[in-house]
Amino acid sequence: MSIASASKPPSGASPPPPRRVYPFRYAAAYDLGEGTYDLLLEPGPGVSTAIAVRPAADREHVVQAVAAAAQNLFSMPANAVEAGGTITLGETNFLIDLESPGTKRFLIEIVRAGTYVLFAEHLPERFWLRLLDASGLALLPLWERRFMRTAKLEDADP
Repeated sequence: MSIASASKPPSGASPPPPRRVYPFRYAAAYDLGEGTYDLLLEPGPGVSTAIAVRPAADREHVVQAVAAAAQNLFSMPANAVEAGGTITLGETNFLIDLESPGTKRFLIEIVRAGTYVLFAEHLPERFWLRLLDASGLALLPLWERRFMRTAKLEDADP
């Protein structure tokens, strides 16, 4: 048997499904009450990163449903937001400039308590991304997901 024929699937076998490629590398879900939250980032190896925040209606299928919606968001042009600006929820993503020195602070306004998913173009440790409540305490996510550029989930369960 030749090498070329050994790599073919057996006759009648379906080819593997195509891999989905995500334009973001990280997602984290948070239970947030009404109020204002601070998103902090530090300068990192890149000059910018894109961020999006979406409500999660269904906790059971949140990764698939919200990731698909976020994929659409990240395919649209990003809105630039300056340090001190507000990142709004919903149907857009925001481009954050990280080139200048110092901590960058952005506001996220929550008008209805619930579960929200934060998506980032890069992994959080690249820019020391953290979400703080009104008292300045860092929030721990309910779960985190890391997406590889090949679109396989790097970790399995929330």
